[in-house]
Amino acid sequence: MTRDWLEPAAGADLDWGPAAAAHLLRRAAFGGSREEVDAAVQRGPEATVDALFEQAADSRPDGQIALLLGSGDIELLQAWWTRALCGGAGALRERATLVWSNHFATSWDKVVDVRLMHAQNATLREHALGDFRALLRAMLTDGAMLVWLDGVENRRGAPNENLAREAFELFSLGRGNYTETDIREAARALSGWRVVGRRAKLYPEDHDDGDKHVLGARGPLGVDGLVDAICELRACTRFVAARLVREYVGPAAPEGLVGEVARDLHAGDYDLGATLRRLLLSRGFFAPGPRAGRIAGPLELIATASRSLGASLPPARAAALATRLGQAPFRPPTVEGWEGDRAWIGSTTWIGRRDAARELAEHWADEARGAVPDEPSELFDGLLASLLPGRPAPPWRAAAVRATAEAGSPRAARATCAALILASPEFQLV
Repeated sequence: MTRDWLEPAAGADLDWGPAAAAHLLRRAAFGGSREEVDAAVQRGPEATVDALFEQAADSRPDGQIALLLGSGDIELLQAWWTRALCGGAGALRERATLVWSNHFATSWDKVVDVRLMHAQNATLREHALGDFRALLRAMLTDGAMLVWLDGVENRRGAPNENLAREAFELFSLGRGNYTETDIREAARALSGWRVVGRRAKLYPEDHDDGDKHVLGARGPLGVDGLVDAICELRACTRFVAARLVREYVGPAAPEGLVGEVARDLHAGDYDLGATLRRLLLSRGFFAPGPRAGRIAGPLELIATASRSLGASLPPARAAALATRLGQAPFRPPTVEGWEGDRAWIGSTTWIGRRDAARELAEHWADEARGAVPDEPSELFDGLLASLLPGRPAPPWRAAAVRATAEAGSPRAARATCAALILASPEFQLV
């Protein structure tokens, strides 16, 4: 019998407690402190998800961005966003913004304008839990995207197909669901857009307003008509569903879950927030297989460690660490974004993750005076319960307790203990 994986989890499928609550918070919102996990256990899954969405409704990063943008310094912008990821309210929206920033991957390396990159980030944040149609349309007319994929060079009589091709292949349909003719016609529909004064603007004299034939739709299509034609296809709902499942459930998602999420998206007319809410409460999300089955990306890892410890590195340093580990904010390696999961781990990046764990732990230890017990076994067990709630003691517990006892001072013991847990596979896997 086919199981409905998108049905709400309950009973044995859910087993609600610290481990399930921590799983929900880590996947949806970069985790939380021990107190936040305990509060989630008391509230229950539905109320916890409701609270995450309520916090996301009005959340925006602080407004001290104008002075920063005036500098034109990409490293300051990287620090600004890393700060938003690592602390503050609205983690559900920031997590979704990170997801869609990799879906619509755009790099400062070609755009070379922090105002355009910030504007795109703000647009992604605005639409991250809303209507995918609106998100897709916004990205196809976004200033940074137009520069990144040569949309500013696309004009009547001299079409540039880069943006049209990626709109199909990477943003909405996937390979095999469109033709070269569709790409050529879509490029005509996207012609005439320029970036003037850091604003995208359609120039009618450069726009091809003739009839097009794209994905079965006919007429003098522009951006709106093209987006409608794309979103009419079930291939689009499945493509978007696959992104949601890959990011929030992981590579070990139950077979059939993508199809169920795609049907839900179609029925809900591409309401990303409504579908995500159901996904986060579903049997598929809480199934044993997907738990701790995906390697956290650098930004996700640093944000989760910061929120779990309740201590964040200076934002510029946190952004620099993420860059060293292979994920420089606003600078994805290609238009395909970061591959993620196993691609995050190599000999160099694994050493970097260990060193980053140590630096985060040292920073926390400096701020944790008297906040945790000094006895090694109590210190380890307490930190394990905070950083990996509901998990059994790992086989390396005895070695970690010995290393903690040999650290030499209470502060060093705290740093050693926290570093060992943060660097462990148990914490690196989400």
